[in-house]
This record gives sequence, structure tokens and C-alpha cells, in this order.
Amino acid sequence: MKIAQVCPFFYPVLGGMEEHVYRISKNFIKNGNEVYVFTSNSLRKGKIKKFYEVLEGIKIFRFNTILKLGDFGVIYFGFLNYLIKNNFDVIHVHNYRHLHTVLAALLCRFMNKPCVLTTHSPFHQNKLRRNLSRVFVKIYDFFLSKFIDKMFSKIILINSSELRYFKHVDRKKLVVIPNGIDNMFFKKYSKILKRKIMKKYNISKKDYVILFVGRIHPTKGLKFLIDGFSCLNRKNVKLLIVGPVQDGNYFLMLKKTIKERGLENKVIFTGMVSESEKIALYDISKIFILPSIYEPFGIVILEAFARKKPVIAVESDGPNYLIKNGENGFLIKYGDEKALVKYIEVLMKDKKTYNKICSNNIKKVKEFTWEKVAKKIMDVYEEVCKQ
Repeated sequence: MKIAQVCPFFYPVLGGMEEHVYRISKNFIKNGNEVYVFTSNSLRKGKIKKFYEVLEGIKIFRFNTILKLGDFGVIYFGFLNYLIKNNFDVIHVHNYRHLHTVLAALLCRFMNKPCVLTTHSPFHQNKLRRNLSRVFVKIYDFFLSKFIDKMFSKIILINSSELRYFKHVDRKKLVVIPNGIDNMFFKKYSKILKRKIMKKYNISKKDYVILFVGRIHPTKGLKFLIDGFSCLNRKNVKLLIVGPVQDGNYFLMLKKTIKERGLENKVIFTGMVSESEKIALYDISKIFILPSIYEPFGIVILEAFARKKPVIAVESDGPNYLIKNGENGFLIKYGDEKALVKYIEVLMKDKKTYNKICSNNIKKVKEFTWEKVAKKIMDVYEEVCKQ
């Protein structure tokens, strides 16, 4: 099958949507399919010079960005000509309410080609968006959604809570296929690497490590996490914050907060790390916390599950889908520092609850592998092609 993936950002940009497109594309190629990715030439900040490259068999075309709409939205048009000239079996577009998905849906309808949309659950509060993005969302929801959404051959939702946003679409066109996790997270790793990482970040065996993995950005809720962490009255507790700085001003504000609370020796920023180092950091940690204001899915939750860690997360679509309170971890309200501290203390003191949650998580995560996700999406492709 000849497959086109259309997405606003792609490798080397990091994020849940980018990871999703990369992983399913690799699996499609492994099974004898041909995959093209059409994306913008934008990084979160800056641009990529290469127009074309091949990454592990994925043929990537990057087109000039006309306009950026915040950190996650871009306007680019060059891909349309390639969709017209190449005879793709299916065109798969990513991110709901984006101009490239609207244009692809219209083009596919004109060419009588199957067009599949994966939403990636962009249903966070409008106040978290920039002004141009807010305007586009309002225009789409009020004027375009009932017209455009029905043009897609199939709409893939990454969690079941998204169903409430698509009551205007025939239920037969909707399918829930969550994100996945790479098999490398199930492997055993050398204790030597773990010891090296502990030495690198000055972590001793006595330290009780709490972990966050993700971008340093206001939507990730790190100020709330640090405020809650500062309320823990324990000596040997450290907080590891793993991931790239996406918002420099926000990062400086966090550093200032850490200094004001006297946490310089307790909060460690690692920056970007390799996948093997990230896994070692999961293994070093005792608890994983995801304090995001909004999280559409949360692949990092699955990563923590796979490394047998309990998760404390803020209630939103992704965590609500993956976590059952007391069974896989705990859900809290954003900004509720007392609840955050309470559940950290529960996990630190109650070994029976801790071990039960860890055991539940390793069982649950085996449902979410990229091989299974890609197979389900391929089933969707085959269905819409027959139609």
C-alpha cells in the first residue's frame, strides 16, 4: 500500500503526534508498505533546511511554512501538489482543526480518495492557545466542523472521551485507537548504565526519586509540580525533570522558583537524553508525575507503566483514559498541592499499595504496543480503501 502521512511537524521535532507518525510509519514499512510524510520545514523554533530525506525507509518532504500559529500549528501548502501527482492508496492527516487537514479533506473529496484523520485530542482550554489559534478554533467549531468532519472516510480518536466532541459525525466513522509504546521499554537493561546515570546526576541509593518526562512548557504544569514538591518534608527526596526547554522564559521562572524555595540541590534538570538514558531514569525513580494542565494522551504514562512505576497525574482526557484511581496510580486536580503531597506520601509509606499498582501497570501496558496500534490503523486503511 502507498500511504501519505500529512502532519504539521515531524522528526527531529519531539512530541506525542510526531512520535505517533514515526512509529506507525516504521511498522507500515516493516510490513512491506511505502510511506511518505508531508510536513512543514518548521522546528518548534527555527526551520529545517533539508527539503527531502529518507529516515529508516520513511520518505520525508518538508514544505515552507507560511505562518506559525503558536507552538503546534503551522500553515503550509506545498504538500497539496504532491498529493495530486502521486497515486496514494490512502491519505492520513494528523491533528484536528488544522488548515492542512481541512485542505486534504477537500482535496480527497475532489479526487475521490480515502482520507483518514487522527485527531490527537486537541481539546484543551482555549485560554492556553495563542490569539490566532483561538480565532481559527472558534471559526472551525462554529462554521466548518459539521461540514468538514463528515468528509473524512474515518476519524481515529486516541481516547474514548473524544467521542463527545463528534456527536455530529456518524458513529460508524469513528474509531478509538490509542497511542502505543516501543518494545524497548519492556527490555531489561544493564545495572552498569543505571549506576552511571546516578553518578552523572549525583543521585545516591538513599535518594527517593520523583520523575517528570516532557517538554518544559507552561502547559506541562511544572510550576504546580515544583510548588507541591517544595511542601514535602523529607530530606532524601529529589525531583528529576527530563526533557527539552521549549519556553525559555518559563524555564527561567522555574529556576527562580527553585532558588527561592531552596531546592537547588533537590531539583535536577537533565535536558534532552537518549532513549536508553531515559529508561535508566525511569528505573532510578520511584514515582512518575505528570502535572500537565491538559494531556491528550500521555505516552510517558505508558513508559512509566512499562518500567513498573506508579503514576500521579492531573485529570484530563489522556490520564483519565489510562489511569483508574488507586489501581494504576492517582488522579488529582490541577493546582491541588495537598492532594499531590498526600498521594506521594501514600506511595512512599504504603508498600502494599505501591507494589499492587506497579503490578497492575505492567499488565495494562502490554495492551499498548506500536505493533498493535499500527495493525489497527492498517485495518482502518483497508476498510476505507474497500469503500
